[in-house]
Amino acid sequence: MKSLFVCMLLILLTVSTAQSQAPIDSAITDLWRNNALLCENGNWSPFPTKMANMEYFGTNCDDGDMSLFNSLLCAVGELQACTAIHESLDSSGRLYRSPRYRVIANDGTCASVNERIGEPVSWATRYYDRFCRSELSADMGIGFQLYVSARNDPGRLQQWIQWIENNRPHENLILGYTLGPPRFCRNDTCRPNDLQGCRPALPQIFGNITFGCTVRPGDAALLRQSQRHFNIPDTNFQDYLDAAGANLYTWTTIDSYLNASGFSLHILAVTSWVLRWQGETSPVLHAIAERAAARQPRNPFYLWLRDGSTEAVRDLVISRCPTSSDRIPPVQDRNVWMWETADADAAKEQPRTMLWDCIFMARLLERSDWP
Repeated sequence: MKSLFVCMLLILLTVSTAQSQAPIDSAITDLWRNNALLCENGNWSPFPTKMANMEYFGTNCDDGDMSLFNSLLCAVGELQACTAIHESLDSSGRLYRSPRYRVIANDGTCASVNERIGEPVSWATRYYDRFCRSELSADMGIGFQLYVSARNDPGRLQQWIQWIENNRPHENLILGYTLGPPRFCRNDTCRPNDLQGCRPALPQIFGNITFGCTVRPGDAALLRQSQRHFNIPDTNFQDYLDAAGANLYTWTTIDSYLNASGFSLHILAVTSWVLRWQGETSPVLHAIAERAAARQPRNPFYLWLRDGSTEAVRDLVISRCPTSSDRIPPVQDRNVWMWETADADAAKEQPRTMLWDCIFMARLLERSDWP
């Protein structure tokens, strides 16, 4: 009887392991690591990045979205990515898209480039718009909350919330506010011919104000959840956070139906993972994973959120990521995080990939105990 029990236990453990772990061969992951790019400079620690057009932007680091992607990589144990998020927050609590963004904002680079705007050579305008005006966005803030949750680092979250509190605009743009609405960053305006797709919102009333930095209700709902999870003190915009936070799962449910495939759906998926890291178990989170996977069945991140570390997810990763040196994209094409693209991109014979997206999925598949 005892031996029968032991045999049944071994069978159960074997089945459980098969369903919960599906590691990718180390030779393949080594291939990805050996070809993935780092943004390197003596002024910051090397960190994962995409490839940029050196001639167009004056740097080979396309790190505008790396606060989000490095947060994802950090959550699965990539220490260089964790260091990148750590170095993206300055001593005042101001958060930047990457350590490089933080450095150039404070070393005089942006000031000197700004003086050249208007010259016949348009490089200065491109550089300033991409690297100096847009230091953060709401999706980077979602990534930061993932980093804080995965690393259990409430002190940095408190620093950031304090910076938001201290940097609310003084313009009375919304009736009833003595201060303007909270913002993730300071540059809410755009200039004519802005090359980053900046378009004035309500120009007849507010001029060239885009509200690109403003904490929107959905953003506020997640921030309030993170604040409460880590017992961060109330802020001077607490009423706004509380009102939005009361409808957190309403916002996420609506987004799961309305967000477009690709970038917008990926942001929602990351949001749901933040909540899972914080111990949330609402059925809405499983429903988000179900809808995301149904809408983009070629996205292994969405399938992982729904099913966990299965052989099917592993096989999908291998089918979408290069598995031999002749399939590694040329350097100039290592500029895409595939899991934020629409499934139509999966049909390409040799899709662009930064390879860190492949490494991220490999790390997810290594363990069965991720949230």
